[in-house]
Amino acid sequence: MKAMQWLDGVVAVSGEIRDSRGEDSYSYLFSETGGMAAVLDGCGGLGARRYGTLESKSGAYLASRVVSEALQRHFEALPPDAREKRSAQRLQTALSAALRDARARLPGGEGQASGAMVRTLPTTLSCVLMSPASDGLYARFLWAGDSRGYVLTANGLVQATRDDLSGGPDAMENLYEDAAMNNVLQADEPFRINERLFRLPLPGVVIAATDGAFGCLSSPMDFEHFLLDTLSQAGSLRAWQTLLQDALGAGAQDDFTMLLMPFGWHSFKALRGGLEGRRLALRERFVIPMDAYSPRDRAQMFRVWETYKPQYYSEGMNVRA
Repeated sequence: MKAMQWLDGVVAVSGEIRDSRGEDSYSYLFSETGGMAAVLDGCGGLGARRYGTLESKSGAYLASRVVSEALQRHFEALPPDAREKRSAQRLQTALSAALRDARARLPGGEGQASGAMVRTLPTTLSCVLMSPASDGLYARFLWAGDSRGYVLTANGLVQATRDDLSGGPDAMENLYEDAAMNNVLQADEPFRINERLFRLPLPGVVIAATDGAFGCLSSPMDFEHFLLDTLSQAGSLRAWQTLLQDALGAGAQDDFTMLLMPFGWHSFKALRGGLEGRRLALRERFVIPMDAYSPRDRAQMFRVWETYKPQYYSEGMNVRA
């Protein structure tokens, strides 16, 4: 299938802590008229129940695969001009049905995973629908849980999604509090799919990531710098992918998945050069000051975060919350 002419490619990185037990998954689908990219993180605690006749895979492992396949079927079946209509409602209906159907076909679970905190087939979702506009790109972010969608431009990194977490901690607070999720896809109870629409000027990078990709960094500023620093060292999209994969593979403490979709650059040289100024400014203003503090000096770290935070949560590209 021919990709959109303004889509410069897809950088996909994914890794698992335990071989063949990884609970993340991803899916993407592109055409000349639009595209979909999604990452999923099966919830290991909630979905710890294992199924012996399914190679003792956990409910979390199965959930991310069930939803990934359902996403592919759902968007392949829709005509391109229908993908944006009632997106969250359509997707919630389709994924609820897929999870219920999968639950009906599950064998009995094994082991000690039971009780009020166990769910059937729980997973997060961060999905973005992309469609070209006359002077940019529409990006519709659909999500549940704490997997995220981002936009990266020469102005910086913006978190387009809002984590479904009890107490509403911000991105910096949650790195140190690890709040519980209050909304995930599952087969037992109703869930909601959140939705935000952004109109993005050319050029930029749309990103979908599970928490293993950003949670191993000490701050949101460090996550942005990680993306830009690896980009600055690469000579191609494939090389960027390798650098990201190797770094996360060495440093992540959880399964990780990230999809990066550069658009509107038309060459890797333009992508790298167009974001180099932001890398240098970010390093000077935020990364070097953060590096000067001890990791134990949370107060100073959070003061730097408060300066960075308005750009990170910028509403300038948001069309509808």
